[in-house]
Amino acid sequence: LMQAIGNELKKLNPSLAICYLTAEEYLNEYVNYLKDNNVSTFRNKYRSVDVLLIDDVQFFQVGNQIQEEFFNTFNALQQAKKQIVMTSDVAPKKLPSIEARLVSRFEGGMLQEIESPSYETRLAILKKKAENIERVVPITALEFIADNIKSHVRAMEGALGKVSVYLSTFEKEELTKEVLTHLLKDFIEKEQHLKKL
Repeated sequence: LMQAIGNELKKLNPSLAICYLTAEEYLNEYVNYLKDNNVSTFRNKYRSVDVLLIDDVQFFQVGNQIQEEFFNTFNALQQAKKQIVMTSDVAPKKLPSIEARLVSRFEGGMLQEIESPSYETRLAILKKKAENIERVVPITALEFIADNIKSHVRAMEGALGKVSVYLSTFEKEELTKEVLTHLLKDFIEKEQHLKKL
C-alpha cells in the first residue's frame, strides 16, 4: 500500500522527492549519523523531501531520543506543507511508549484502520496468485486457504506456496481436505492463536 501511494504520487508528479523507509531503518540510520557526529546531514535528508512514507512507526517505542528526532522532522515537514504517510500495527493511542505529543501529531491527520480482507477478496487474491504457478491449483484448495487463513495476505501466499510445492512433489496424490489440513497445519494453528489474541 505504501509503495502504491509512492508510485501514484510519482506518476502524478515525477519531480516529487519521495522517501519510503521503515521506522527501524530510520532509527538505524539516525544512530549511524549520530556515531559519525553528522546528525545535521541526517536531518537535512529527511526534512527536505516532499513526501515521507514511513512504515511500522510502532518501532519508535524503543527510545525517547528517536522520538524527539522524529517529532522535529514531523513538525518541519508539516510546517513546510509536505506530506507524511505512516503505518502502524495499532492505532496511535494504543502505542503506550510513544510520547503524547507525538501521538497527537499522528492523530492530527487522517487515520484509517485496514481490516482483514473478506472471504471473496481473499479468494480473488488467491486465484490471481495461482495464475503464476506452473501446476494448476484446484479451486477447492484455494477455497480451503481462503476459508482458513484470514489474518493477512502474506500468510495466504505462504500457504499457497506450500500447496504449490506439494503439487509439484506429489503429482499423483489427491489434494483432499484432510491432506490440506495436515499440510497447512502450522498456518491454521497460527490463525487460531491470532483469533484468541
